[in-house]
Amino acid sequence: MFLSVTPLREFWDLSDELLFIGSWCAPYDERGELEGLRYRFLPDPWRDHDRFMTAVGACREIGEHFLSQLADYLNGVHGTTHSVRYWRILLNPWLNYHTQQMYGHYVRLTDAFAFEPGLRCVLLDSSQYQTPRDTMDFLRLSFQDQYQLQMLSVLLDTLRPGLPRARRIQEPDLRFTANTTDLARDKGLLRRIIARALGLLTPPGFGEILAIDLNMRSKENLSLVLGSGLKILPYLAQIPTALKPAPAGDERRLGLSRLRGRDEFERALIGAMPSFFPTLYLEGHEGARRYCMDRVRRPPKAIFSAGGWHYNEALKFAAAECSERGSQLWGLQHGGVYGLWEHADAEGFERSIVDRFYCWGWSAGTGDPKLRDLPHPMFSRGAATPGEDVVLVSTTLDFYPTRLIRTQANAQAFDYIAGQARLWTAVSRALPGRAFYRMYPGDLGWRQKERIKDLCPGVRFDDSTAPFSERARSARLLIFDNPMTTFLEAMGADLPCLLTWDPELWRFREEAKPYLERLRETGILFDDFEAAARQAGAIYADPRAWWDEPARRAAHRAFAERFALARADWREVWLKELGVKQ
Repeated sequence: MFLSVTPLREFWDLSDELLFIGSWCAPYDERGELEGLRYRFLPDPWRDHDRFMTAVGACREIGEHFLSQLADYLNGVHGTTHSVRYWRILLNPWLNYHTQQMYGHYVRLTDAFAFEPGLRCVLLDSSQYQTPRDTMDFLRLSFQDQYQLQMLSVLLDTLRPGLPRARRIQEPDLRFTANTTDLARDKGLLRRIIARALGLLTPPGFGEILAIDLNMRSKENLSLVLGSGLKILPYLAQIPTALKPAPAGDERRLGLSRLRGRDEFERALIGAMPSFFPTLYLEGHEGARRYCMDRVRRPPKAIFSAGGWHYNEALKFAAAECSERGSQLWGLQHGGVYGLWEHADAEGFERSIVDRFYCWGWSAGTGDPKLRDLPHPMFSRGAATPGEDVVLVSTTLDFYPTRLIRTQANAQAFDYIAGQARLWTAVSRALPGRAFYRMYPGDLGWRQKERIKDLCPGVRFDDSTAPFSERARSARLLIFDNPMTTFLEAMGADLPCLLTWDPELWRFREEAKPYLERLRETGILFDDFEAAARQAGAIYADPRAWWDEPARRAAHRAFAERFALARADWREVWLKELGVKQ
């Protein structure tokens, strides 16, 4: 039997029976090419929820082990004495992604060889290995077939030394169509001009708080800056590509392979370090550090961000440096899974690096003194003007397992897509001609729109390029098939909606369950898609009257005040809380 680890057919032996290691080995747009082949899929390890959570804990512990070693190693290389926190700010987003991807692949490979010890496989020639420039470049590469083959080849080198190698003939290409501005906001020349002007024109006493990537509209950002009397200023620096050099292949990079591994997986992870460690944090570190600090006139009182901690390298360098010079770091919730999901990896990282973390209402009862509640303007963006449409709101899935999430690149993704089709079919029967399906604006490789079209002939798709907040306020009724940020936006904005998702796919924290149970008891949340569709048909005539019935209103307001805090005077609340009120 031949082990197929990516969709790259040039690395398959079509004369043998194929064992596909994951769902990504058979892309939907290439399904016709599998006809006539003998193949089977390896069982998905994350069907077992306990096994999944054990893997989550293992990756967290492995990441801490390597972060400590990398901090010591990089301090030695750069001649610095930075704290582990400094290196956590810079490295943890990449290290989390890398560790979780490699660990997920490692589990599947060990399962595959337990299933069939004599598996054959062809690896990628090491001369074609690619090294990322930074965290965003790593994520971009992670959606490429060749880069995933590189990861799996490194692991197979440890598990089965001596397997044959081959060079890839075709050029690497991307398998997703995501709007990259969602991943890394690059405003180009205008952004640099504004940043330079603010640096020259703001005298001492201004810019007490540097803020960036607060997940707000431009006019909301501007309102905050002006309302603070310029005590809050944007940090708009972007590290030039020239400061993200190619890997040098010198002793500094080769030395990464001499970190300490405690078991087979960690030894494989160490062996991969010279090829996978981003150049910005090694060869480009000193230039990037100097560039970012040249654009901070003095350490501010605080650096404040929501999503910037993950991909905004200039912010990360400035925050790491300024935190060691007395500045505080403040975080802000930017996703709907925070405070709700059993496993929210990004939340854990952000709370670990900041001195203060602002959330959307769930600080009470956590026992974390860093947490404070703060309303977000997304919940207060104008009045609703409902029309006739029912809008079903979905989410996107990663084609490759870029991190440990049960609905990403796993068999459970098929469950989610099948559920989407069931929900559309039920709603369109209950409300013929009224419903639209709203897909996520970009596709991350699953070809979800094509799958839904094939499963649901005649499906009507909403215009997903229109801003969600505007579309939500023009809909008569919203139906959500996932517990992501959009459903919180609707709940916080007091828009009539129905929630329905598979409780096996989406697991919640114990402290969130009573609030969800109240939604279930009052007919807002359903575990059954057909029941949700029947409810939609029953309330379509007047969703607002149904929404405002006392028991139901009490349930959704209790939920919103806990997880989607809204205030019409949000700016005044912010200015007072941040200590810059005029």
